[in-house]
Formats: sequence, C-alpha cells, structure tokens
Amino acid sequence: MKMCGPSFARLVIFGAILTAYTGLKYVAAFPHSPYWNPWGLPGFWKRSELEVVTFNTGLHVSEVPKYENRRDAFLDTVTNGNIPGDVVCLQEVWEADDLRAIVNAAVSQFPYSYSTLHISDGVLSNASSTPACDISLVSNVVQCLLTNCSTLSGLQNVMCALTTCREVFDSLSQDCFSCLNRIFASSQVASLTLPAFQARIQTCLATPYPTTFGLLLLSKKPLVDPEVVNYHGRNSLIVPRGYIKAKVEGYHVFCTHLVSELSKDIYLEVGPFTSFKEQSLFEIQSLLKVARTDYVKSILIGDFNANPAIPANNITGALTDTYNFVSRLYVSPYLKRIGECTFCGENPLSSSSLNKLYDHIFVPKYSWWTWLRVGDVRRVLDSNIANQNFTLSDHYGVSAVIRKWSWV
Repeated sequence: MKMCGPSFARLVIFGAILTAYTGLKYVAAFPHSPYWNPWGLPGFWKRSELEVVTFNTGLHVSEVPKYENRRDAFLDTVTNGNIPGDVVCLQEVWEADDLRAIVNAAVSQFPYSYSTLHISDGVLSNASSTPACDISLVSNVVQCLLTNCSTLSGLQNVMCALTTCREVFDSLSQDCFSCLNRIFASSQVASLTLPAFQARIQTCLATPYPTTFGLLLLSKKPLVDPEVVNYHGRNSLIVPRGYIKAKVEGYHVFCTHLVSELSKDIYLEVGPFTSFKEQSLFEIQSLLKVARTDYVKSILIGDFNANPAIPANNITGALTDTYNFVSRLYVSPYLKRIGECTFCGENPLSSSSLNKLYDHIFVPKYSWWTWLRVGDVRRVLDSNIANQNFTLSDHYGVSAVIRKWSWV
C-alpha cells in the first residue's frame, strides 16, 4: 500500500497539530501543576505565573495637584500591603526622598527593588552630598539668559532659553537638569519667570538631586541582573527618560516611561530631536532593540504616553506611531480586553479633559516554543483616597496576570 502521497502527508500534519492542541488543553486543564508531561517525552512543561502592575504615581511637586496628600496616602497604601501584583513598575517617583520612603514602606511586601538609587537588588545607596549643579557651568547659563532672554516673559522666555542658550544648557549634567525641573510644570511653563528660575538655580548649587528617571521596580521575587538604562546616553534632557530591566522568574521585564507629546508644534526640550514624536519613536525603538534579544520572555511595562483612538470608549489617540511600532511585536491585553482610560478627563487631578490610555503591559504576540496566556486583566488603584474627592494619582494603574508554560 502506498503511504507517501499528499493525503498521507496531510494526515500526518493533522495528527501533529491535534496532538499539540490536545497537549495544550491538558496543560490548561492543570493550572496548579508546575510540571507536566502528557506525552512521556524527554522534558516537561513548566508553568509560571506572574501578576504585573504598572502605576504612574504622579509624584511631581509642581505638575500634579495635592502632591503631599497623595504622597502620604500612597505610602499608607504601600505600608498596608494594598499594592497588588508580584512585580510593580512605578513611574514619576521623581524625588529621591520619596523613592527611599516607598522602598522602606514596601519592604515587607516587596523585599526586592531597584532604581538608580540602588547599589544592588533591594539595597539602597547612601544619600549623595554632591550638589546637583556646577557653579561654572550654571554661570554660563545665567549669563546667556540675562543677555538674550531677560526682556521676554512666559513661553517666549522659555523658547529663547531652549534655542538661543541651547549650547550652554547642553553642558549641564543630568542631575542639574533634574534639579531645575522640580519647579517646572508643563501646564505652567508660560508663567515661569527668570527670577523664579534663578532662585531655583541657587538651590541646585547647594543641594544634591540624584536623577531617578522617576522609575522604581518593586518585586516579591528576586530581581536578577537589574540595570537602569538612560535612553539618551550622555545627552541631558529637561525630563530624563530611561528604563529598568531585570530578570524575574524567567521573564525579562522592562519598566519604563516614554516622553509625552506636550506640544505638537513646539519642542520644549533640549534633546537632539525636533519633536516629541521623534523622541518617542527613538525611545521605543531603543527599548525594542534590547527587548527583542529575548523576545518570548520579555514584558514591557509602564507609561508609554501612546495609544490608538478608541471611539467606542471615548479614547483619544496619542503618539499613535509609537503605539503602532510596538504593536508589531507586542499586544496590550488591557487595551484589547478592557479599553478604558487610564488618564481620564473625569479625574480631578488630570490636566486634560481628554481620555487617554497611556499605561500598558505589553506581552509578545508570538511565542514559538513558549505557551503564554494572559489571565485576569483589570484597572487598579483608581479609587478615591479615604475622605478625599481625588485619587492617588492623575493616572490609574493596570494589572495583568501572565501565565506561561515552557518546555524544558
């Protein structure tokens, strides 16, 4: 009997697919079994599960209202163990003192952590005593501002500083920029005065201000090979941007906060770009270049300041080119399943009346030898603070439970 024709080949292929499908059904049927081998082959399926959370705390002194009330309430939330997740990516923790306080408050629930202030997983460095700004470099900035921009005010003053005085600004360290940025707020930039800026300079000449990138990674499980990466290398920006990467339980997590589009017409930065759109694309391309080296294990977490328009949920699109770029290889389960705003016009802390979905947990679209399933997805940390009419932040958090079976 002839057994090598097209019909037989199709039968073999169908049998292989059926076997694989049946095996995956069995794996799904045993969610509490970490090891399983339905076929008796060398090796076994290993199951792992991780709840991942992203939350933009909005802890900027000038940018988001009610800073002190929200900071204290967030510390209480952390201390009382009310932060969900196994791995939590926090953004906009700009102040070093706030970051240290959160790490200390979270240590019983999240014994592992990492940031620019850490010397190793869970171990904070001693506080710096070096002033943020160098007087010789700052003197050049002040001289340029007085010579070229002193007769201007508001936005014209800012644009003069970022164009005419760009070269001297470029000489400042990132810590100096981070310190100066403490008095800036994108919604108030037009009212910024030269005397206020000069007063802040005096503070930064005498006070340490380590750059945190606003990022803090908390974990219930050990963080292996954690590292903070500056997207822009030696280029100093008014608002520094970077990411934390670490291995957790076989996953490669990337905690980040990409630039937002503060203006479509004016680039209010000193970076080597001409627009926020260009900067955002550079940042996401840089992140994916690293994440793709271990693609099937990678999880991208944070505030991406990007989303498509979702008319059914009254979501306005933002930096859609950035979202489309990452969506080639990754999917945002919260956006696909829930699709509700995480930066909402109804939030009394919000600086915008528009609804956006900036906050994502991106997982790989394709996993060749790893069977990955996203379980429960929800919006979190979206309730009002006790006895207040506002929430912890101008953002809401996102949680996703990620289950993975790997053949090992």
